[in-house]
Amino acid sequence: MEDWLHISKLSITIIAVVGLYFARQQYLVNKTKIRLDLYDRRFTIYHSVVTVFESMLCDEKVTEKEFFSFEKSCNEAKFLLPEKVHNQVVKAHSLAFKWKRLNRQLVAFEKNNLSSKGVDEVKNEMIDLEEEIESFIEPMTASFATVLKFEQF
Repeated sequence: MEDWLHISKLSITIIAVVGLYFARQQYLVNKTKIRLDLYDRRFTIYHSVVTVFESMLCDEKVTEKEFFSFEKSCNEAKFLLPEKVHNQVVKAHSLAFKWKRLNRQLVAFEKNNLSSKGVDEVKNEMIDLEEEIESFIEPMTASFATVLKFEQF
């Protein structure tokens, strides 16, 4: 009978150790999954910003769907990014909506076949804004790089 008692004590200890091992493995898997989910959501924000800027600079046509996705990403950024990176997103948001306003003015001028001093001013403003966007992309990318290194968060 004592042998069974020793065997049961030993088996309970082994079962407890195995249980702890599996619990630790589950903890590590869940921790990695959370990190990966956060990485994916942050990358989605970055991709949305870059996509909108590329559309603005390359073909000067940004669909409402792209702007909606961009707006959603900017709203999520407040909760998913550190303040320094979020400030870059806020600036990107400001630049994008300034571009959208100027683009609508140009379309209105073209639609009404207007050629005036106002058109030239808007075109010059648009050129300046596009140069500002081009110079903004690299620092913004560097800022995002700090939070898109999977090992660091």
